[in-house]
Amino acid sequence: MRRGDAGRMLGNVALIIGLLGVAALGVIALFGPLLSAADPQAQRLVLFYPDGTFKVPPTPPDAYYPLGTDPLGRDQLARILWGARLTFTVVLLALLLRASLALAFGVVAGWRGGTYVDVLITFVTNAVAG
Repeated sequence: MRRGDAGRMLGNVALIIGLLGVAALGVIALFGPLLSAADPQAQRLVLFYPDGTFKVPPTPPDAYYPLGTDPLGRDQLARILWGARLTFTVVLLALLLRASLALAFGVVAGWRGGTYVDVLITFVTNAVAG
């Protein structure tokens, strides 16, 4: 990296906000399920509260279910936290696949020249397109 590149990157507000957003999603994906002890798939047709009351789902947000429940009584916060983990995992796998293909195409382009890469990319595009 050149000398002025770091300063330019730190001065880019959109970049910093984006990096903070991705970092926050990563932390939620890793540690989110620890924030909610509820099973995201558990269905509760009647919700019993520690104070002796009960409610029939769907319920609005309250102290026990900060984002409420759906019509099957599933905790929305737990579902979002576990969904973030699954989404982040899929995104990382797609990123690794894309980087691997780009590395392979780059090696072939550097070793054999652009014609081979053009044929290879056309073949992959036609194979994916059907």
